[in-house]
Amino acid sequence: QTNEQGHDECDVTIVFTDIKSSTTLWSHCHDAMAAALRLHNEIIRANIDLFGGYEIKTIGDAFMVAFPSVDSAVAFSLRIQEDLFQATWPATLVEHAAAERSADGAWN
Repeated sequence: QTNEQGHDECDVTIVFTDIKSSTTLWSHCHDAMAAALRLHNEIIRANIDLFGGYEIKTIGDAFMVAFPSVDSAVAFSLRIQEDLFQATWPATLVEHAAAERSADGAWN
């Protein structure tokens, strides 16, 4: 289907990610955050490919990713949460107050 200007129309779903409290963590645990960011980015990018996404851009620790459907975007989002939860993070980072776990045991 095409729009009024003759361009193809298609539906996409955009996902934005960001690491909570990263500014605080960078200022207190710089080396650990550098290692953590590398791991974080590997996990995000592996799953972008796995779910057919397209990395539009990154800024710092934030990603903007397009997916061809809502289903693939949601599947990606769930999978990265699981993978990030299971990852082995630097101890100094995990022990920092800004990286505390929530009441249900998940990371904030």
